[in-house]
Amino acid sequence: MKKSYEAMEKGRLKNKAGELQYSEYRDLKTEYENMELEKLEALKNYTQILYSYDRLTCGTITEILNEQELGINTGGSGGSFVTEDMSDGAYYYINTIVEENAFEIGVYIPEDCKASVNQFELWVEDTLIGERTPVGEMLRHLTLTINNGRKVFLRLYEDGQFVSDSVINVSEYKGRLPIEVAKRQEETEKKVGAVSYSENKTTGMVSLKLNISDEEEIKYYKLVKDGKSILSNTPVSVEEELKYLSILIDDLSQVTVELYGGDMEKLMSGYINKEDMCIYGKIQE
Repeated sequence: MKKSYEAMEKGRLKNKAGELQYSEYRDLKTEYENMELEKLEALKNYTQILYSYDRLTCGTITEILNEQELGINTGGSGGSFVTEDMSDGAYYYINTIVEENAFEIGVYIPEDCKASVNQFELWVEDTLIGERTPVGEMLRHLTLTINNGRKVFLRLYEDGQFVSDSVINVSEYKGRLPIEVAKRQEETEKKVGAVSYSENKTTGMVSLKLNISDEEEIKYYKLVKDGKSILSNTPVSVEEELKYLSILIDDLSQVTVELYGGDMEKLMSGYINKEDMCIYGKIQE
């Protein structure tokens, strides 16, 4: 399987470089995909056989596997392999559902946890997988192909308020969930609003709009990076929606937001916090 995948990847690169015809690359790709399907079919048959024997033996198969610490829930939704004792502390757990080519992920938060968490999201790099899910329920999604080196993490919330990001190892079916409670904003800063942000992955076009809190007198703003204005040299109304190519601003957290009043007087500078997509202004002493 590994050799077939490597051959397909080499063929893809050669095809891009004009050293291999597309028909030859297609054959390599088809061969790899057929092997993947055969593997899934084999896993499906294996699960069905175990399930049948488990029913015939009134759960004996499950008991045997649990005693050997394999922990496969044959009569349930899929596999759950325990890699270490999780009797204390927060942890995540993953079930595979072979017959549906899907998986489920859940979170356990003990009562004595230092952080209060009741919701979670699954992220791969900058992509949200599925929807925000209450703790105690399972997030179900089609099986993902995650390349080595890609960051996978759970974003934890309390009643919609961001708490922490916890990196997880998806090669394990159960693991500890490190939770670092986000530090409170210093008294020299205050939240003045939030950002509405959307990106068209096909065109790379971004839509961005500032939603300023009603009690603030901010009417205009300007984005600055490395001391230079970007997108506009003059302040833009907070009522206006900016549209630009994502390549122009690859990381909003690296941008300074200059905030202005109705008479174009500068009120403060601030920044966008990517964790909660809110705008924090630095109070001028």
